[in-house]
Amino acid sequence: MNAYCEARFDPLPASATAAELIARIGAAGIRGMGGGGFPTAQKLQAALDSRRHAGGAPIELIANGVACEPGIDGDLLVLAEHGAAVMHALHRLGMALAVPTPTLALGTRTAHLRGELEAAWPRAAPLKVLPVPAGVAAGAEPLLLRQAGVHLPDPNQPPATQGIVVLNVLTLLAIGRAIDHGELLTARPVTVAGATRWVHYGEPLTALLPEASGALRSGGPWSGRSAGAAERVDATTLAVAAAGTTTADPCIGCGRCAPACPVGLDPEALWKHCADLPASAVTLAEQASPDSALQQLASAGLDRCLECGYCNAVCPSAIDLLAAFRQASDRGRALKASVAAAQRSAARYARHEAREAQRDAARSERRAARLQRRRDWTASS
Repeated sequence: MNAYCEARFDPLPASATAAELIARIGAAGIRGMGGGGFPTAQKLQAALDSRRHAGGAPIELIANGVACEPGIDGDLLVLAEHGAAVMHALHRLGMALAVPTPTLALGTRTAHLRGELEAAWPRAAPLKVLPVPAGVAAGAEPLLLRQAGVHLPDPNQPPATQGIVVLNVLTLLAIGRAIDHGELLTARPVTVAGATRWVHYGEPLTALLPEASGALRSGGPWSGRSAGAAERVDATTLAVAAAGTTTADPCIGCGRCAPACPVGLDPEALWKHCADLPASAVTLAEQASPDSALQQLASAGLDRCLECGYCNAVCPSAIDLLAAFRQASDRGRALKASVAAAQRSAARYARHEAREAQRDAARSERRAARLQRRRDWTASS
């Protein structure tokens, strides 16, 4: 690993507390490397805070090594080359967080490594190995938690805020290097045109496929997206391939996308609502209207979309449904942010008006008091 690491810190002793580990993870800038990119220290801290508020209930910790989407083999490479280091990081993090029994989730493509991974685990420590059956987006957090039998009291809130932490195996490897060796990972596995190798952060995607004459795709064949010419490898880069060219035909209403969705959404209905989403900000009243595109998208479950892209894979018209969903999510967030900003402005204006009214009332009272004193003085004289 030395070729892909950079020493930055002193190693943390085995006696380091959860707070010290989280501080180191934050200082190392570690983010979710399964594609999400959420700051890992924030996720761990949210879990700790939630358990304190819940009266000390234990945290659940799951290592995600499912590797479900074809064309993305980074998890497989990490577990094959550095499985012992991943298991050590999982054990150390679990001990610091007082996790009763950490879970290792393996998919059909990583299941053959189970023996080696269990052999690297301390014998006296409990470990649950969760075999995850093959399936579309089987490693996605909501589906993985369902497979693990984890109940979320509030499905609308992130699992970490409810004491449940899911970490990709590469994220765990980065944690282990940071806390045990004081090192930062400077590279990550990227599947380039079907072959997986370690690639340094900051490498231009175009340099990975110099023979590609057209646009590039970042991500797997289902969940990938078009990559910009200046895009570089970062913690969330899973795969790179030539994008290819396809021409979308009109939707024929075949309905194939609905049964294909792993969370039971109707991609065709979502796609039609996406087309109705306004490009500019709307008023609060318009957003709250049941007929607004934002509310229609919310009712259709856009926020539950896993962005697995399997609806694209089964669409006979080659419609890029996932791109529409991502654009709609971005626009929806922008619209909500605009409305929230308008609400804050309205609240500030209301507070300003209230203060002005109080000042006017105080001035009137003082003026009336002065006039009364003048009348009293005139009368007495």
